[in-house]
Amino acid sequence: MMRSKKGIELSVNFLVTLILAIVVFGMAIYLASIIFGGGESMAEKKFEDFDKEVGELACYASDNVCIHLKTETIQRGKFKSLAVTVKNVLPTEKQFRVIVKNTKMIDAAGQAITDFQRLSLFGVDVVGRTETLSKGEKKTFGIGVEVPKTAESGQYTLDVNVDYAEPGDNPKWEPFIDRPYKIFVTVP
Repeated sequence: MMRSKKGIELSVNFLVTLILAIVVFGMAIYLASIIFGGGESMAEKKFEDFDKEVGELACYASDNVCIHLKTETIQRGKFKSLAVTVKNVLPTEKQFRVIVKNTKMIDAAGQAITDFQRLSLFGVDVVGRTETLSKGEKKTFGIGVEVPKTAESGQYTLDVNVDYAEPGDNPKWEPFIDRPYKIFVTVP
């Protein structure tokens, strides 16, 4: 009497199909995670574009200097980009320089601190960035603010000065604005 091999063939076919189904299911989950994970970064990019457009709307066409956000809360150990837009309303091409200095801090107790050693813990780039703008041209200058993990809680005052000069190697800087603009950064 011969034994039938139909039962063994059915079992092997079932196992091959089951393994293939598991592999295809795993690949589908991986592909879905890539697609939906990419959507999250696209949403972040759209929010950045939205922030830029709102910042541009925050400035009037007649503003020569515009601070996009005048107040910002930044956590310790975090970095934020702030922006200042400058419009050349002078009759010729000029170099423009934006300088940001941390001039004052009000600590959690409400005391005004102007001690340079305590203020220097706050990571603001004091060196000015220079751009050449033709007549009527607008340029947005980014201001990077990094709050160290050791920063004291309080409100920091950043003075924003804008200067201009004739383009060249040794510019003679003159103030573009009468008094500095203020940005207030709160560290909770």
